[in-house]
Amino acid sequence: MNFKQKFAFAALGSIFTIVGMLFSPFQKNRFGEIECTKLRIVNEDGKNRVVLATRETGGGRVSVYDEDGKKAISLGVLESGGYVGIFHRDKLLAHFSVLENGGAVVVNGKDGKSCVSLGIDKHGGIVSVLGGDGESWVVLSNDKHGGIVGVKSKDGNSKAFTP
Repeated sequence: MNFKQKFAFAALGSIFTIVGMLFSPFQKNRFGEIECTKLRIVNEDGKNRVVLATRETGGGRVSVYDEDGKKAISLGVLESGGYVGIFHRDKLLAHFSVLENGGAVVVNGKDGKSCVSLGIDKHGGIVSVLGGDGESWVVLSNDKHGGIVGVKSKDGNSKAFTP
């Protein structure tokens, strides 16, 4: 072997040694920082388990998925503040968030029609209940004159009660 061949084999051996040291299962690899706009953690079948991502409107979100790859919980930032969404099979069933005037809690039925919400509007607290028929509702609220109770039946009749 001439000198160039010996040098090439020595260099190649050194590269293999360095690569082996960097990726050895016996050595802990640490990364100080990973920069990306979205990180997906998946199972062996490629189904989502955890997704960390930026939001187009600003802020970020973390979503955790069930064994079937359906969204189970989401935590993130809206323009008005933070939110937590709880899902069943990708269907939003409970939502806790910060809105323009304060906090809000919304709980939806699996039927997609019934709903209960609790929040703050510009006059104070508001509670609303939507019936499973998707038509009837009850609202407890305030307006600039004081408390108000509104009721609507399935047949479309509605009444408001004020002091």
